Amino acid sequence: MLTLLCTLLPRRSVLVTFHSGGYPSSPAGRRARYWSFAGFVFRRLDGLIGVNPEQMRFFERLGTAAARTRLIPPYSVPRIKSGGPLLPVLERFFADYSPCLLSVGLLEPEYDLPLQVLALGKVREKFPGAGLILIGSGTLENRIASLVRSTEYAAHILVAGDVPHEMTLRTMAACDVVLRTTWYDGDSISVREALHLGVPVVATDTGMRPPGVRLTPIADLDALVCAVNSCLETRAERPAIKCATGTENLEAVARFYRDLAGEKPGRAGR
Repeated sequence: MLTLLCTLLPRRSVLVTFHSGGYPSSPAGRRARYWSFAGFVFRRLDGLIGVNPEQMRFFERLGTAAARTRLIPPYSVPRIKSGGPLLPVLERFFADYSPCLLSVGLLEPEYDLPLQVLALGKVREKFPGAGLILIGSGTLENRIASLVRSTEYAAHILVAGDVPHEMTLRTMAACDVVLRTTWYDGDSISVREALHLGVPVVATDTGMRPPGVRLTPIADLDALVCAVNSCLETRAERPAIKCATGTENLEAVARFYRDLAGEKPGRAGR
């Protein structure tokens, strides 16, 4: 309704970025068709940005004109200043534990963080010095902290809370494996950032992972441990970052806005 209202404003171009990566496969998304309310509203837009190929097929199904849509992944990775310091608590953790696993996300049920805590115990059977850093906050913070304290390897797990983005990227660059063990997920920005930095990623297979991620079944502890151990056993020199600036996606969004700003007011068919 809000989007429809925006399209009714005179002499205005309207662009929407549709960030719900899994919406097309949801019950509501599967019900949406050309003559649905969503189809009617989306066809009125001057610009529509999707964040994965599934969304682009969804837009096509609703009858949106291809010339008005763009596929732009929802992330950018700024350059990391070489040699920048970490937070003291992170510096100490990396000094005390190696290899280090990292998870970046909300402390919520969908992220299946207890699975990561249990996995670390099994990973330590082969890599006794291994540690796990959990970056993020959420409703399960106290529960996760309690679970960590109940383990025999509590000292090997750091529940770091929220960490500034640049510091998170430095932490990511210093770790050995990034974990993403969600029950459900869209196009995870932290996964994209890790791949950009050349860090191995082990993630549950939600159908939306980019190339280069080592996939495991959802909630499968043994598969997760096996994948992490494999990454740690085959550690190699990290590839050079392919992205020139890390902000190409932001630049693509800006170009889309500039293109719309240069168009004459009004929409096709109105």
